[in-house]
Amino acid sequence: MCVKNDERQIYPFFWLDELLEVTLNPAKTDLKTLTDNNLAEIAERLPQEIGQVAFHLKNQAFALYNHEHIKVVAGQYDQAIRLLQYQAAENLSRVTKNKQVRLIIQAIIDALQDLADAVQRRYERLINMPVPEPIIKHDIDDRSTEKLLFALSADQIGILLKSAFDVKLVLAKSFRKICQILAPFLATTWRAKLSWDSIRSIAGRAEPRDKEIVIHFLQKMISQIRG
Repeated sequence: MCVKNDERQIYPFFWLDELLEVTLNPAKTDLKTLTDNNLAEIAERLPQEIGQVAFHLKNQAFALYNHEHIKVVAGQYDQAIRLLQYQAAENLSRVTKNKQVRLIIQAIIDALQDLADAVQRRYERLINMPVPEPIIKHDIDDRSTEKLLFALSADQIGILLKSAFDVKLVLAKSFRKICQILAPFLATTWRAKLSWDSIRSIAGRAEPRDKEIVIHFLQKMISQIRG
């Protein structure tokens, strides 16, 4: 599985993501086609990839001087690790007979847990995130309102909603109105409450990296739809 440098710069988890979403996913791959050499290559490369992810996070954090920005970046890494752990656990639960594949998936789960622990230890003063759940609850205007938990940052949600408005997928009088309506019902793994104004304003001055992450998820959605 070859990874281009530009893909790694955009998404350091690229190899791990493809490995768990496709290669070791029994819903998408006939695991019987994986040879002993394939599994040995994965086992050999795994610690290198985990090390590269940790290296990228340190580099990004070092380049940032604002603690709030570091918090966002560390939160994104923590979020990505947790989502990969979830996918790995799903794969493991579906693989019941192939012992070698189970051992590889378990090794990935253990490596991701070590990485998650390292991120939490290093940035524990900046991040304090609960384990992601499909839906979380938060009180708004004295009502208990169910929220949708997004695997995106607030900035990335803004990019997604703005593009949906621009192509008329979501119909409304204005993008401002969309943000006002939806913001109370949205959350990220590190922000339980999102400001509609922040979602609206950031969409017009999005960072290239945030755009690429949104595109990455949209491409995965397209692949899922195509089957």
